[in-house]
Amino acid sequence: MHDISNAPISEILGVDLNNNMIRDDVEDYIIQNYSKFEEQEALKQYTKELQLKMLSYDNPEESNRLRGDYKASKCAYYVFGIEK
Repeated sequence: MHDISNAPISEILGVDLNNNMIRDDVEDYIIQNYSKFEEQEALKQYTKELQLKMLSYDNPEESNRLRGDYKASKCAYYVFGIEK
């Protein structure tokens, strides 16, 4: 497993040329591997949620606010038929 504990935040967040809060490599993976629009959108929402949580790692107030926000996760579970 790759240890990211000392990696610069720019490396963790990756390249996002279209500024949609999704790493371009992750976005490409989603588009290439999920043909249904609903699945793509659910995964993109979930990815944005994770990116925001990573960005807030050094802001305790924002981090705590985001910790309880699972809307995108719930959407992905629903779209993929996963019960949580």
